[in-house]
Amino acid sequence: MSEPGKVIAGAGSKRSIDDVDRLVSQYGGQPGGWQKMSSTSFVNDGVEQQTHWYRNKGMGIYVERRTNLYFGR
Repeated sequence: MSEPGKVIAGAGSKRSIDDVDRLVSQYGGQPGGWQKMSSTSFVNDGVEQQTHWYRNKGMGIYVERRTNLYFGR
């Protein structure tokens, strides 16, 4: 990612990752090593955009990036 992002769930957050068992099964690592991250929001043509992804810092991997679009916020 082009920015470090903000932890919104998992390691370093009060909120747990709902599907951490699937992440461990699919990509490896330990449940406590996974984080759900969020980018800074920005608005383009009236549409707010924010990217979320999972990372395991210990393994050095970033997976399942997706951009959320919010209309009329």
